[in-house]
Amino acid sequence: YNDYYISNNTFICVCGDFDPNEVSKVIREYISKLNLTKKELPERIIEKEPINIIKDYEEIDKGIENEMVKIGYKIPKKIFNINDDDLLRCYIDLILSCYAGTTSKLYEEYKKADLFISCGYSVRVVDDYLVITIDALTKDADLFTKHVEKDIKNISIKEDDFERKKNLYLKSYILDFDSIESVEYNITMSLMVENKILYDEYSFIKNMNYKEAKRIIETMTFDNKSVVKVK
Repeated sequence: YNDYYISNNTFICVCGDFDPNEVSKVIREYISKLNLTKKELPERIIEKEPINIIKDYEEIDKGIENEMVKIGYKIPKKIFNINDDDLLRCYIDLILSCYAGTTSKLYEEYKKADLFISCGYSVRVVDDYLVITIDALTKDADLFTKHVEKDIKNISIKEDDFERKKNLYLKSYILDFDSIESVEYNITMSLMVENKILYDEYSFIKNMNYKEAKRIIETMTFDNKSVVKVK
């Protein structure tokens, strides 16, 4: 806490309809009264993340009524030949939304088969790897996992579904600016997680295309996985 929660490792995010020069003046005047001193941050030791996962399976017995499962896939990002991590993340997220999102045929099939009570997924680029996690609350974690492991290797999407989802992403991006809380949250999270603000997100979503999405699907590998089951 004393090493990292310091003034020169902090930012202030102010969102709203105001004169930025006036707000900046108020902030500077306030901070000047705090007598803050700059402190050197500890040197970060960044270790090379190995491709191999630590555990491919772990089971935790908590005596819960329904089971929980998290399935993680770790994929070297270099195989996709996309230099922009944000663009790669958006492509993968859009592909998974088309194939297994709440409006997909696969999602409906899982619901009818009563494979889950609730489920979701996340996509992150961490260091040299693309990380996809799928989590679910389910009556039978083993059965859910078995279906996911089979179906994720057969991802396919239609062009009209791709374009529909892309347009939805663009509309959601624009609508986010109607909420000052959403703007503040997106800026704050970008700075904390990515250490930057994404200024061109609209442009690269708009320029995403179906042909590239198909190439990415053909490149994806799902052999490097880890499963955690809580029962």
